Amino acid sequence: MLHGLFALLVVLTGLLVIAYNRRERSYQQAAIPRGTRVLAVDLGAKRGRGPLLRDGEWGLVGRTDALLQTREGEVIPVDDKRAWPGYQPGKARPSHLLQLGAEMLLVSADPQVRSSPSRGVLRYRDSRGNVIPGGEVRVENTVQLRTRVLQVVADIRGALASGVEQHRSHSTYKKCFRCVHARHCGETLSAPVTGPRDRLGEALDDVILAAEIGPTEDRPMLPEAARLASEWGHRPPICASEVGDYCYCARSWWLRRRGLRPTSAALLAGNQMHGRTGIELLRVIWLTRVCKALVWASVTVTAVTLLAFVLGSAH
Repeated sequence: MLHGLFALLVVLTGLLVIAYNRRERSYQQAAIPRGTRVLAVDLGAKRGRGPLLRDGEWGLVGRTDALLQTREGEVIPVDDKRAWPGYQPGKARPSHLLQLGAEMLLVSADPQVRSSPSRGVLRYRDSRGNVIPGGEVRVENTVQLRTRVLQVVADIRGALASGVEQHRSHSTYKKCFRCVHARHCGETLSAPVTGPRDRLGEALDDVILAAEIGPTEDRPMLPEAARLASEWGHRPPICASEVGDYCYCARSWWLRRRGLRPTSAALLAGNQMHGRTGIELLRVIWLTRVCKALVWASVTVTAVTLLAFVLGSAH
């Protein structure tokens, strides 16, 4: 009996070493610090959505790419973004900052989490899904950021209440140049062109591959959104991503809200990048569970082995 228990203990120890080493590699590939707990991952509509966070006070909803818990117990939202051509280390787009600010607001308010994060993280990745040097940007959860987010939420709420068509809210041609709604905007500052390719091999103009125009009226709310709207005094919920969209361009936000569902080369590549990153984070979750199970099994077998040895010695 003792020989069988020893053999089982050796097998469990070997499996534990393999699982632990694989988990360490997943930590590196997912670009998160060791010891960080992965609470939730959003893999997208086809592979599995993360938890929907809610803030009933401001009528906000949204999902983060990942929710991480530090060793100190703080819950931090993480957003993965595809780096744009000519990205400068440490930089972040205002629209990305505001989206992350809205997500930090959700983490603070949602009853599932109820944690006030001191910061969030933006991670800019290349076409292969690797975080580029200097691409991890820590965003402090300041009063100024929260105030700006709530101002944009109020602007969106006013635009929804008025029902008035929204127009281009900037004078930067580069925004139009890369906007996925450029062909259907009518107010674009640049004509669609096929630009040169940058060093990552990505087209500079985000060429639109396909777009589907929805009905002329606002697109119908999904059942979950309709239920929340009823609970919140018939206020339509605003997604955290809409805060970033509205900051980028009010017309782009309005076109998307009206049912324009574009698909661009960069958008498809970004979705693929999110999927690969999410799978690595999911591996961290499952390998952590496997390691814990193997540890408990090893401890149990060790205890049984010692007990059998003691009882055998007594006889």
